[in-house]
Amino acid sequence: MSWNSVGPFNVGGRVRAIAIANVDPNIVYASSVSGGIFKSTNGGSAWTPTSDQAANLAVSSIVIDPTNNNIIYAGPVKDFSITMQ
Repeated sequence: MSWNSVGPFNVGGRVRAIAIANVDPNIVYASSVSGGIFKSTNGGSAWTPTSDQAANLAVSSIVIDPTNNNIIYAGPVKDFSITMQ
């Protein structure tokens, strides 16, 4: 699989997490800093939002349940740091 940048080029943004289903590599989930979670069923050729209610949710991690690929777990934590002394 190869990835190509398709924009947008006029605003900042970045992908924070990608998860590929273990039973079907065409099922891919992706998230961004402030764009919610998107799903592709054709290996990334087209994307749809998983929910309109999470359109501004910052998601930095996604895990697909290995026994049920219809269940995903998302970590909506943008920044995490630990100070050690």
